[in-house]
Amino acid sequence: MRMRSVGLWIIVSICAALFLLFGACSDDPATPSDTVPPAAVNDLAAKNPSSSSMMLVWTAPGDDGRTGTAARYDIRYSLSALTDAVWPAAEQAAGEPSPKPAGSADTFVVTGLSPSTGYYFALKTADAAGNWSAKSIIASAPTTAVIDDTPPAAVADLVASASGTNAVTLIWTAPGDDGTVGTAAHYDIRYSKSLITDATWASAFQAGGEPPPKPAGAADTFVVASLAPGTAYYFALKTADEKPNWSALSNVVSRETQIPLISSLARVLPKRAPTAGGEGESLSRNAR
Repeated sequence: MRMRSVGLWIIVSICAALFLLFGACSDDPATPSDTVPPAAVNDLAAKNPSSSSMMLVWTAPGDDGRTGTAARYDIRYSLSALTDAVWPAAEQAAGEPSPKPAGSADTFVVTGLSPSTGYYFALKTADAAGNWSAKSIIASAPTTAVIDDTPPAAVADLVASASGTNAVTLIWTAPGDDGTVGTAAHYDIRYSKSLITDATWASAFQAGGEPPPKPAGAADTFVVASLAPGTAYYFALKTADEKPNWSALSNVVSRETQIPLISSLARVLPKRAPTAGGEGESLSRNAR
């Protein structure tokens, strides 16, 4: 009898505890869900463009409207105005920053852009519950042109490979647009009867009709014509890119043009000896 009373007491205690537990839970108000999105950014601006990047600056919105701290950004850019219709197909920037607390200055640099190109930028903000803000205002600015301050490399293997009576053939390896990379824009080939140096370059004769440079590493050749026969000449060249940035002076080579065949024969054939009677005797024989 006593054991039955103890068991009954235990059952009653458990039921009371469960009643109190579930009763307390039922009295707690339900936790409200987060349905308020971040505010839309209304001061987005594009600044400090380079040939491949653009800096964006704006004021961070909040988690709920303009309070708190949002969870993440979605920053996009396009070559056309970023309307709501264009937004899904716009390029998404990589590595967007985490939002700062509402009211703070936020910034991000979009990279991988093309030079001399106009871009449009916009962003959206999300909170931790996945509520997305409306699209921000659109910022637009062009990137700058590429700054080219690297000249072609100086030619170091210029050779005067052959000569005629009035011409000399030059060969060399084409440099590049930037050092030894790419394709340069044009050559300036000059010649002189005296040694060509940086000091005498301006007074040397320009060949004219120089060929357009080939891609870096290719063999280039040019025939300098209208030279005097039997004359020693010095040759050198410089290379320019499209800006133009000019290379340093190439190595200097020299070559002598050939002497015409008749002049060569006149040098090597023996002179005719005068006759014993001299010129007067010759005239006398002709008179007979």
